[in-house]
Parts: sequence; C-alpha cells; structure tokens
Amino acid sequence: MFKKISHLLTLILLLLLLAACGGGGGGGIQGFSDAEKRYLYALFKSEYLWASQVTSNANLSSFQTPQQMINSLRVTLDRWSYMMTMEQYNNFANQRTAGFGFAYTADFTVIFTRIEAPAYNKLKRGDRILAINGESVSASLIRETSQNLGTPATFTIERNSNQLDLNITPDYYSFKVTLDRIIDRN
Repeated sequence: MFKKISHLLTLILLLLLLAACGGGGGGGIQGFSDAEKRYLYALFKSEYLWASQVTSNANLSSFQTPQQMINSLRVTLDRWSYMMTMEQYNNFANQRTAGFGFAYTADFTVIFTRIEAPAYNKLKRGDRILAINGESVSASLIRETSQNLGTPATFTIERNSNQLDLNITPDYYSFKVTLDRIIDRN
C-alpha cells in the first residue's frame, strides 16, 4: 500500500514538473510537446495506481494539454487525478491563497475564518452576513469582492442581534490549519 501511495505522489510531483516545463507565467500551459506527452504516458503506464488498466494504444497527438491527457487516460474509479502548475502546488503546499478567508452556509452565516486570513478576528462563527458594500449579499458578490485584492469591503453583519459594519480587505495570505498555543490550566 505504501508503495502505491509513494508512486502516486511521485506521479503528482512529476506532473507538477511537467506543468512547470511549459509554464508561461500566466498559470496555463503554453505548449505540450511530443516528448512531454510520451513522458506523461510512460508515467501512467508505470507509476499510476491503475497502470495495468491504462490503454496501450493512446493517440498521443490528440492531446493539447496535460490535463486533457490525464482526463482521457485515467480510469473510471479515479476521480481525483489532476495537474497543477508549480506555482499552484507551492501555494497549496504552503497554504497560500487569496481572498477574505472564511466559509459560510447557504444563508450566509459564517462557519469559520482561516487563522491569519484577512477575516480572522473580524468575522466570527455565527455572524450572518447581510450585505457587502451596501449590496445584498450573494455567493457571487462574495466571490467577486474577494477577488478585488487590496480593495477594502464593508461587510454589514448581524452578530448577537446587533447589526455591525466591518471593513475587511481581501489579500494574499498563508493560513494555518491549527493555532499553536499552550493552554495553561492554572
């Protein structure tokens, strides 16, 4: 089992390196050479968890991107294999992202904020978001506003039956999954 997990991780890392080879700085793949196609196919045939089920007669010339090739070669049971650029991988590995850094329910009640995100220590669990910049809240408004990095947004929320306005500026941040502190029981 460990060997299969190790091979899968190797495949993912090699795919990342493959993605970095064609990166043009814009986040996408700028070319997918025949050599890269053969390399990725060889990885699928040797390192992929379901290598024995990969087709032996793939038409490599039909693939324009690594992700297109992955989608075509992966077996039905595999819903998870994907490709990311080296930048995306580094951001994921370092827990770096951008936006406000909170999650919410269908009625826009805050579930949690990510530690050290822009919304941390501003929005609290249970706050209900009513509006952003005076506009009634919607999922698309939260998404659009969170992409305006560096531009402050005024959140109108309901907290403990009181209405409050909070200014939160979406930005890049590296978040922690847990908060490390010692609890003194004395």
